[in-house]
Amino acid sequence: MGTPDDVADAITAWENVGFDGINFIHQFMEVVPQQYVLDSMRLFAEEVMPRFKTRDGTSRRPVAVPVGAGAGVSAGAGVSAGATAGAGVA
Repeated sequence: MGTPDDVADAITAWENVGFDGINFIHQFMEVVPQQYVLDSMRLFAEEVMPRFKTRDGTSRRPVAVPVGAGAGVSAGAGVSAGATAGAGVA
């Protein structure tokens, strides 16, 4: 969880040690309002994902793999990037 900068930094740290994909679990027992989930996913797509593109517009590596119906980013106040991150993208 975190701001877009926090999340991008966390993803980069995981990428630097060899991880090449991230699963985002954004909904657990449907406790997070759908609009929050959608807003979080949109913020991630607009602010974080572009940082992981090459100059020709292709992805360096797969960044996110949605899991299940409520998949997206995270159920807190920020994006959950594996094991770490803080408050903004959720």
